[in-house]
Amino acid sequence: MILWLLACSQPEPPIKTSLDLYAQGLESLEAGEPSRAAAEFERARALVPQSGELLLWQAKALADSGDLSGGISLLDQAVKMHPGMVEGWYNRACYKARAGDLAGAGADLQQALRSPELDRLVVAQDPDLALLRADPANADWIPMPSLGLSLKVPAEPAFLGSEIELVIGVEQGAEDGLSLSTSALMSPLLRPVAWIEERSGEQPGQRKLRLRLEVLGGGEAQVGPFVVSARGVEERLAAQAVTLLAPQSHSPPTVSWTGPLEAPSQNLGVGRSAERLKDDWVLVSFTPGDRVEWTALDVVRMELREDGVLQSLGLMGRLPAGETVSIYQGQKVVWEGSP
Repeated sequence: MILWLLACSQPEPPIKTSLDLYAQGLESLEAGEPSRAAAEFERARALVPQSGELLLWQAKALADSGDLSGGISLLDQAVKMHPGMVEGWYNRACYKARAGDLAGAGADLQQALRSPELDRLVVAQDPDLALLRADPANADWIPMPSLGLSLKVPAEPAFLGSEIELVIGVEQGAEDGLSLSTSALMSPLLRPVAWIEERSGEQPGQRKLRLRLEVLGGGEAQVGPFVVSARGVEERLAAQAVTLLAPQSHSPPTVSWTGPLEAPSQNLGVGRSAERLKDDWVLVSFTPGDRVEWTALDVVRMELREDGVLQSLGLMGRLPAGETVSIYQGQKVVWEGSP
């Protein structure tokens, strides 16, 4: 169920009284007194009769008190008064589903889903709509819990010494962050060199994760599988094969890269720091324009970008305990330590 807050700047006296009653209604709901809250929202609505938001809250209070038909009746008024208010259609779908009116709930939900404002992952996880999702008649249109993952690997063979790029796409659910892990070691024929995460301010639920790998030998290499989770939904991307080419005389490495493979947003800090992740692996976070001096091996560059603009970056590499990391801004040391 989705609800909007009621807001007003420099309210006139009747509106101020309505806002006070609205606040009291919220407190009553929080205290587990929905019947009292419904009465307070009704008094507030009498002062601002055109408020669709107050109709939503009064309907919620009635539904929470067990009066689903009363809540539905109020939302009938809300969608008639404000047909473009997606919350009215969506909340009425929830109450109808709880009342057993699956046909009516489906019709209201389809209306609500016409709006791009409605978070599909919220719909897919809302317990009020469980019966609607379980009905096979709705399987072809109702959102189900899904992050919309994709994995793109190069279709053409790659040569020794070149770089390939894997792209993991997340279509929804990542606005509050995501976690990524792999249950398999990287092929010894590939070595990570850069891990770039891109997000969009206009579509915060979407992410693209670009993993760039250097080709170290010839043969067929498996990449993945990857496990991605966000907002309580976990999905797995199956491993895929890439073809790599090298001269027959070339001896490929036999030891796989064993560093952590997590999304940059899981690790990158704010400002400047260095922390040990596991074993010899250290992550250095710094700001654009800084220079890092250290003696790490197998270094991977990590970047977090929003709408193409670099937000934070770091370097991950193998560094024995006791070794020093120095971060310079120009010729000045701005951070130094032994992680």
